[in-house]
Amino acid sequence: MGQAQRDTLPVRARQPGRPRPGEPAAAASLFAPAHDQAGGSAVGLAPGSTPPAGFAPSPSRAPETRPPPPGQPPTATAPGLLFQPPDEAAEETAQRRGPRIRGYRCENGHLNDPRSPSCRECAAPIDERVGGLVAGPRPALGTLVFEDGAAHVVDGGYLVGGRPDTDERVRAGELRPIVVDDESVAQSHAEIRVSGWDVMVVDAGSHNGTYVSGPDEGRWTPLPPRRSRRLLPGTRVRLGDGRTFVFESSSTVR
Repeated sequence: MGQAQRDTLPVRARQPGRPRPGEPAAAASLFAPAHDQAGGSAVGLAPGSTPPAGFAPSPSRAPETRPPPPGQPPTATAPGLLFQPPDEAAEETAQRRGPRIRGYRCENGHLNDPRSPSCRECAAPIDERVGGLVAGPRPALGTLVFEDGAAHVVDGGYLVGGRPDTDERVRAGELRPIVVDDESVAQSHAEIRVSGWDVMVVDAGSHNGTYVSGPDEGRWTPLPPRRSRRLLPGTRVRLGDGRTFVFESSSTVR
């Protein structure tokens, strides 16, 4: 073939990334097109230019996924995640609502003592034939109001005394402490116990005694050691020689 003929032959463009016969693969990698991480386009190409033959954009990188913890099923959530961590705040709120209890709901959805003729929150009449007994979080049953103005919502058990934190039940979280600073009050003087829909006061074996005066009584009645008495709305309790509190509640059950 003459020189003129060789000059007129078309020159075939070499495809990037394809080695010549006998060329090692390492050398071929030098001709592979570079791609950016954002859109898979060849780095160094001018805007609007045509990529060389054989060029293909790199596929989009799939989002990383993490398996759910053992025993937890996967749930739909944000891209790249197979599970959603539990909402600790929601769990804590559910725990604060207290144990579930059975009762009747009024027309506004409030859960009530089955013995109550009307709702303790909105005073709506309760018809036990509508809806029947249902279970739900137990609401607060009242408030202990001391003579100095301190108030404690009864949504669980308490231990009242001069040093209630020394009691094992308080340390274990079974009861919450109410500190009363008085020489006649024992370290663990009286327990406020919640039983179903009822609030009870129990003398904890105090030396100076626990005294109770019902809403319609004009005298103090000593509570025998380790014995309990149900607190009706308006009931007053005296610890030792003088510290007192009253149980306030909107319950209409007598």
